[in-house]
Amino acid sequence: TGVLEEGLRTRCRFVGVDITEPMLRRAQRKRLPSVTSLVLGDGEKLPFADATFDAIVSCYVVKYCSRKRLSDEAFRILRPGGRFVLYDFVKPRGPLWPLNSAYTFGFLRVFGRALELTGSPSAYTFTALPRIIAERPWDAGFKGFLEGVGFARVEEKLISGGVSIGYCATKTATGEQEPSWP
Repeated sequence: TGVLEEGLRTRCRFVGVDITEPMLRRAQRKRLPSVTSLVLGDGEKLPFADATFDAIVSCYVVKYCSRKRLSDEAFRILRPGGRFVLYDFVKPRGPLWPLNSAYTFGFLRVFGRALELTGSPSAYTFTALPRIIAERPWDAGFKGFLEGVGFARVEEKLISGGVSIGYCATKTATGEQEPSWP
C-alpha cells in the first residue's frame, strides 16, 4: 500500500510490487512522488529483467511464499553489489517474548474476532496472522540459506521488540560494500 515508501524520506526511486490489485490501488491513491511505478506481480516470479535493481526490500512477504523462489528472484534481479533487505514476523523472542507472545497469539486473535463482528475485511488478517506465524518458521537457518543462494555479508537482526526479524545481504560482486542497518 506504499507504507514503506511513505515512511522512507529519501531521494530513492521505488517500484512497488504486490500480488493483489486492491493493495496496488491503495498505494496508487497516495500518489507518492518517490514511486515510479506499481506492478502487479508475484515475489516468486518477478516481472523484471536480470540485474535491474540496486536494492530490494521485501516487507512481510516471505512467510507466504517459498523462501527459495523469493531469494532466487531477488538475486536474479539485483545488480552486482546490490542489497536485499527482507523482514517479516516470527515467533516472538528476546527479553519481551512473554508480552509479545500474548499480543501476537492472544490480542490479535481477539481483535480479529471483534472485526469479524463488524464485517471488516481486515478481520481475516488479524485472525489468520497468529496461525501463520506459528506454522511457518521461515527464518530457521535463513542466514545460511541466503548464503547458499549466493548472497554475501548476510546480517540478521531482531526488530520490533522481537516480533520480527530482518536480514540484509549483498549480491556477490567485486568491491562489495558492508551492509548497514538504517
